[in-house]
Amino acid sequence: MITDCRQEAILNLTNGQRLDQLTAEVAGPVAVCFSQFHVGDTPPTQVADGGIAKMKTPISKTCSATKTNQSNCQTTALPGSEFCFFHDPAKAEERREAQAKGGRQNRMKTLDPTAPDVKVEDCRDARALLVLTINQVLKGEIDPRVANTVGFLANILLKAMEQNMLETRIEQLEALLKVQTTTFDLTLTGA
Repeated sequence: MITDCRQEAILNLTNGQRLDQLTAEVAGPVAVCFSQFHVGDTPPTQVADGGIAKMKTPISKTCSATKTNQSNCQTTALPGSEFCFFHDPAKAEERREAQAKGGRQNRMKTLDPTAPDVKVEDCRDARALLVLTINQVLKGEIDPRVANTVGFLANILLKAMEQNMLETRIEQLEALLKVQTTTFDLTLTGA
């Protein structure tokens, strides 16, 4: 028989029951029992077979730093420290290096300015450009955001080419219709 509310709560929780599903008679004492532990403690518990077991994860402590807006930092503190990675004075150099590394990795890869311009005059040229761009992304030569822009612009260019082709065909059909109408008018007038 379990006499300690901590033991009963742990058994209930390890049997798949969530803390909010515990009965009122167990849930009340559980909150009191867990409040008895200090941050970072791993409370001992008695398991069903009578042995002593530890909780899987200790109760973690939060960073003791105060943020610039005067609120407490809610991030978990590093093991063996009162502070999180972002506030620990001992980690200042590591923070600066991580920020620099992030800045270096965030740079967009673009083509060399001396690379020749690409001429896209028809669909074949646009297809060749897209194939080249895909291969450059796969090789890490250009940033995927640049390739996305190239694809977007190629699509606009293809639509413009299609529009131009339709306008040219309409002009040719109108010219042909004008010639046929003039010929037909001449036939009717007998000239």
